[in-house]
Amino acid sequence: MVNLCTSEHLLIHHPMLEGILLSECERLKQHSLANKLISLFRQFGGTELRLKLVWLCWLDLMTGNSLDDWTKNLKHKSEKDLEQWIIARQGQSEPLTNLMDQYVLMAYRTSVDAAHS
Repeated sequence: MVNLCTSEHLLIHHPMLEGILLSECERLKQHSLANKLISLFRQFGGTELRLKLVWLCWLDLMTGNSLDDWTKNLKHKSEKDLEQWIIARQGQSEPLTNLMDQYVLMAYRTSVDAAHS
């Protein structure tokens, strides 16, 4: 079992989890996955979907789940279809959903604070 808990302190000081995820994909020689993620991040930049995709991809990498959705299927989904896919995935793990929602809120607060500075 993989522990998905993390400290709020780390998330505040390292909000760019997608950069770390992409780096880890490269380290694991998952170049195709990294390229697909970059494409998805560009497509859904600045949205809650983008932030949640990061967490779901981390989950699949950490638990050894199939990466077929990431490398083959997600690129063909519309925004609405992607939302439904994320909702279905979140339904599989309430603790992960709570963590993802906290991260989205923190990212939003961080961007609002930065805009007012």
